[in-house]
Amino acid sequence: MNKTILSVLKSIEEYSKNHSDVFPISFDQGNFLAELITSNKASMCLELGVSHGYSTIFQAHALKGKGKLIAIEMNSAKIELATKNLKKCELLDVVDIKWGSAQKIIPKLNEMFDIVFMDHLKDQYVNCFDLLFDKIKINGIIVADNMLSHQEECLPYQDYVRSHPDFVSFLVPLGNGFELSIRKQ
Repeated sequence: MNKTILSVLKSIEEYSKNHSDVFPISFDQGNFLAELITSNKASMCLELGVSHGYSTIFQAHALKGKGKLIAIEMNSAKIELATKNLKKCELLDVVDIKWGSAQKIIPKLNEMFDIVFMDHLKDQYVNCFDLLFDKIKINGIIVADNMLSHQEECLPYQDYVRSHPDFVSFLVPLGNGFELSIRKQ
């Protein structure tokens, strides 16, 4: 990552320390997502919950010149900030930001995804997982955030994906905690 990208990431981190409406993943989680994209040679990814674009930047950087990221966000003010941050990082060409509810947008998507990152409303995780089932490639991965930081809210999702016959799921205890679900069939 170049100095500009690192500077933008740092500014989002600093902003989040003083504002209760921004909860970025950790820097290590961002690197993990980027490595997941790179090592799996992902070319089509989806993000549910953009906020100020912190995780979006890591994913877009990993996809630059190799693929596309569709990112869904409900809050138009956050989309504006994320767009500015992506533009500063020269990554806007990699990302297609869609405004609205993930539950309404997912059914309209025709793409097949290599990797999906969920970091939006926790009570929508199970429903979005079901909506995504036919849009995840075999060996595709769904990464859900906040398994450690929001354990009680995320437990229904964890139970659901771990009992799903077509997925293998496990916890990655990094930062807020990722549930990694790999589609086997």
